[in-house]
Amino acid sequence: TPFGFTAATHDLNLCQVCDCPEDLWICLICGNVGCGRYKGGHAKEHWKETAHNYSLETTTQHVWDYAEDVWVHRLLQTKGDGKIVELPGSSRAVLGGGNNNRDGSGGGQQQDLEMVPREKMENIGIEYGHMLATQLDSQRMYFEEVVAKAVDKAAGSAREAERAARAVEEVRGQLEVMAREHREMKDEVIPGLQRDRDRMAAKAEKAGELARSMTKAFQEEKQVGRGLMDRVGHLNEVLERVRREVKEVRDENVDLKEQNRDLGFFISSQEKVRGLERELVREVGGGVGGGG
Repeated sequence: TPFGFTAATHDLNLCQVCDCPEDLWICLICGNVGCGRYKGGHAKEHWKETAHNYSLETTTQHVWDYAEDVWVHRLLQTKGDGKIVELPGSSRAVLGGGNNNRDGSGGGQQQDLEMVPREKMENIGIEYGHMLATQLDSQRMYFEEVVAKAVDKAAGSAREAERAARAVEEVRGQLEVMAREHREMKDEVIPGLQRDRDRMAAKAEKAGELARSMTKAFQEEKQVGRGLMDRVGHLNEVLERVRREVKEVRDENVDLKEQNRDLGFFISSQEKVRGLERELVREVGGGVGGGG
């Protein structure tokens, strides 16, 4: 029995993908076990992924060609006497059972199986061996292609590794430069900056003291200025009072000037009147003397 499958061991095998215990098929190339297309279809998926064309049904031990989508041949070995027989038509019936096809539809009567001559059996065996050799050769080509792709991928990875190594060297050089600059900063730049900071701190302290002294002087000057402003206000009040007094004096002076003018006019008038009186007296006196 191929791959050691028997009725006693069949129930112990499961689909390697979904653990289905029914309708199992085993790949004749790599031994992968998968369920049939009427279950999970993982045996056919295995063929699509690997191009392993031939698969054996574990229950009936029929061989199926996925590429041609047909049975490889219809030769079976009876379980009773071990004779080689050929399945009729498109039937996939187990010897001694009903006429069931791949769709699972029940047939009618059991068809008779004809005996196959030994010579034909040998020819079929040779043909079957040639078929497997062809399949194995195609698998060899397939895996050689896979290996070539893997080699190309490995070469690409090696090139990437070389580029990465060069990049690492560049980064290492940059790190060395940065480390050297860091040492220079630590040994020279940072101490210089600290000295500058100390000098600036001393200057800031002096500036603070100067600012405090200037603030104190400003407060004192502000107080002096406030006193001066008070004094100026007082002087302004005195000045305003003096101005009022001057105005009053000026007004009185104007009145006095008017009175003085009136008085002068009055005195002048009196003198003129006296002069006229004297002239009148002389005239009167002269007239009286001449008549005597």
